[in-house]
Amino acid sequence: MSGGACRKASEKVYFYLDKEISGFRRWQIKRHLRKCGGCSDGYDFEAHFKAAIREKTAVEADPELIGRLRAFLSEHGSDDALGK
Repeated sequence: MSGGACRKASEKVYFYLDKEISGFRRWQIKRHLRKCGGCSDGYDFEAHFKAAIREKTAVEADPELIGRLRAFLSEHGSDDALGK
């Protein structure tokens, strides 16, 4: 593929992975990845890397903390607690 298209796709790969771009941009990048083996390989690496980090760093919240938060929200109302 052209260097410009690859550069644009690589600049947006994290936004693509995190679904932080418009549907049209996602479509453009997806189309580019299907056609460009080099970018597709890079995307696959980044996707696996992010998944591994997410899996290894997943931490469950302390049940006591969750209980305190629920009590607070119930006492103050969720809209009040969020400053609405």
